[in-house]
Amino acid sequence: MAPARDSSSLLREAGLRATAARVALLNALCATHKPLKAAELRRSAGRGMDLVTVYRAMDALEKAGLAKRIGVDRTSASWEFAHRAHHHHLVCRGCGELEDVGECAVEGLEKRVLGKSKRFASVSDHSLEFFGTCRDCASAARAA
Repeated sequence: MAPARDSSSLLREAGLRATAARVALLNALCATHKPLKAAELRRSAGRGMDLVTVYRAMDALEKAGLAKRIGVDRTSASWEFAHRAHHHHLVCRGCGELEDVGECAVEGLEKRVLGKSKRFASVSDHSLEFFGTCRDCASAARAA
């Protein structure tokens, strides 16, 4: 789902300068419905930017609330447009493929966790990823 306003407007409303890199990266996030890794963002942005620029721009977009970091493994992060409906992810342990899961049934769990907490007054958000094997990796394992 594309934003109601263009990327430049979203950046300015978030208090950021609408640099070419930020606009291109935000456009790339809005154009896809799956989290993108830094290298994928770099390719999708269609610009000759280096990975340092991608990471810096994504850090700014994340701090401004326009991008959400999906940290599904220790080696790399992925990002998605933050203004989409709340959802979770399926993650392949073999190849790292990500798939959105639209269903969320953990609100009751949030309340139970908070009720047992000795130090927290509220929960503002949660993240949940399911790890397994995608069909391509499962097929490759069976063929080996």
